[in-house]
Amino acid sequence: MRVLVVHDRYDDAIPNGENAMVQWETAALAAHGVPVSVVETPASTLGEPLARRGLRHLGGVYSASSRRRVRQAIDDFRPDIAHVHNLWPHLTASIYFACRDARVPIVQTLHNYRMLCIADFLCRDGRPCMRCIDKTFAWPGVLHRCVGNSIGMSVVKMTAVGIHNALGTSARMVDSFIAPSESMRARFIHAGIPGDKLHVKPSCCPDFGMSDRPREHFCFAGRLSGEKGVDLLLRLWASRNAPELVIAGAGPLAGDVQRAAAANPAIRYAGMLSREGVSALMGSAIATLVPSIWEEPSPVVTMQSFSVGTPVIASASGGGAQTVAHEQTGLVFPTGDLDALGQCVDRALAHPDQCRRMGKAARREYDERYSVERSHARLMQIYAGTLDRHAR
Repeated sequence: MRVLVVHDRYDDAIPNGENAMVQWETAALAAHGVPVSVVETPASTLGEPLARRGLRHLGGVYSASSRRRVRQAIDDFRPDIAHVHNLWPHLTASIYFACRDARVPIVQTLHNYRMLCIADFLCRDGRPCMRCIDKTFAWPGVLHRCVGNSIGMSVVKMTAVGIHNALGTSARMVDSFIAPSESMRARFIHAGIPGDKLHVKPSCCPDFGMSDRPREHFCFAGRLSGEKGVDLLLRLWASRNAPELVIAGAGPLAGDVQRAAAANPAIRYAGMLSREGVSALMGSAIATLVPSIWEEPSPVVTMQSFSVGTPVIASASGGGAQTVAHEQTGLVFPTGDLDALGQCVDRALAHPDQCRRMGKAARREYDERYSVERSHARLMQIYAGTLDRHAR
């Protein structure tokens, strides 16, 4: 089996699990002897102004150059299957047509809710938002300036997503979709994607090794943005005496985190860390905090915490409650509930033995479900089923 991987890369200056998943899955394919070729946009171009991109990408609707590029890659590499990740804003859905013309079946990983929400996260102003979920053209997202706080950018993205929703481009041309959680699969079935095309494969991460270090703090690692629940953590630590909270990452709320750390000695901002640095941070934590507001399907940071034997305190949004088993591999609290989050933190502090047991259970869960090996085996099953269906 020969696999062509297609990905519009995100800026590495902001933490994101999608780039990491593409990297880890591609490396696992190569390690198992699967010939793989990657078509990827360089992250440095993602900040290019829309006006400069101009008609070259037709505002994210269609890119003739991307279609030609992918078709050339197909002609050169002769893949059996194309695995597509992010297409916005440069590659666009035009690459589906290149695959169709060459009769190459397509597998698409759904890393977010972009087909249903132009803000990607079903979240607005730090709260869940479903106003656009049943609309072909997400006009409420334009009214609320959900993309870059800009009406213009919101219109561009609404148009790009809406045109392909109206045409049914993805539903028609993609042979198999990968949803990282059952809750995400259900969302897309409701949106009209046939259930037999939607397959669940959770995120994964490399084995960073079970930690035996003393547990001294709580930690958060990831994108510092509203949908991640960062503000909830800052409010909680401002209202109580608690062990140190270490926050690692970058994003639009980095300034808020820096100001909170300057005002509160119990908060430390560690900045942007490598994956190894994040694992070291987690390995000395009482628990990793994942207070996401959006329906995060399968957060990589949870798997990373499990790999070092650290339990997770997670919100019940999306895949959070499906990934973290309450009182077994961590604690789950109602999304956005500050008091309930505080109770979970207090409970972790008051019961260190239970935290250690949950950490060991989390490590077992990592071995059984979230290792790169397990993920690769599941991915190959999806590829094989896709090829069989395409052949029929």
